[in-house]
Amino acid sequence: MSPSSAKDKEKPKRRRIGADARHKQLIDIAEGVFIREGYDRASMEQIADEAGVTRTLVYQHFSAKKDLYMAVIERVIPEFIRRVVPPEEERPKHPWILLAGFRQFLTLLQDEGSTIKLLMGERPHDPWIAERLDGLSTTFLEHFEREYEGTAPKPYIRLVAICYLGIIEAVSRSWPSDGALDLDAEEMSQALAQFMWGGMRTFDLPKKMVDEQYVDEPPEKWRPNMEYLEVLAEKVPGAPSPSKS
Repeated sequence: MSPSSAKDKEKPKRRRIGADARHKQLIDIAEGVFIREGYDRASMEQIADEAGVTRTLVYQHFSAKKDLYMAVIERVIPEFIRRVVPPEEERPKHPWILLAGFRQFLTLLQDEGSTIKLLMGERPHDPWIAERLDGLSTTFLEHFEREYEGTAPKPYIRLVAICYLGIIEAVSRSWPSDGALDLDAEEMSQALAQFMWGGMRTFDLPKKMVDEQYVDEPPEKWRPNMEYLEVLAEKVPGAPSPSKS
């Protein structure tokens, strides 16, 4: 797209690598530039400079800055979703059903905070990017619904998924740059899980929804097991009291 410039020609000779390796290298470098500069201030020329290649070569791999930005995001999102929406065997039951996901999320924030903030932070003001990010949000919600199928009627699972994603986005955007908080990761994971449960445990299923979703089974199928909560209250500091559930 962009013609070679005099500046392009002045660049030192680059080390030749395969097309796939170069593609990955450009995504790696672009991720750092987008984190440091933000989408609006970042430029293809900056990325080319840091890669030691010409802008022309960058454009051969990515037709526009927004394509490169989405390549960065789309590389991160599958592993992010897998970790913050863990499979059933990796997560506890009510009322800590989201605890494992919050633990993974906060670990990611501590280890790869800049990348997560890029993924979950303020969106670039570009309709094309916004549409694709909306698609990724839908992918997240659908994955959540599949993993938590049967724990509650479907509309409620979607509502919990939306709230869960909202908390993740809010915490990511507010996370201090130095990662320093008064709470450690485990304390914060438990606090967030309790916060979510505080809302989830107040659900009162409308009779119509129960009739539609559970023709032969009562709504108790998904409600918290009192015996389980009694044991949990003894073993986990700060666990919600069964008498208040």
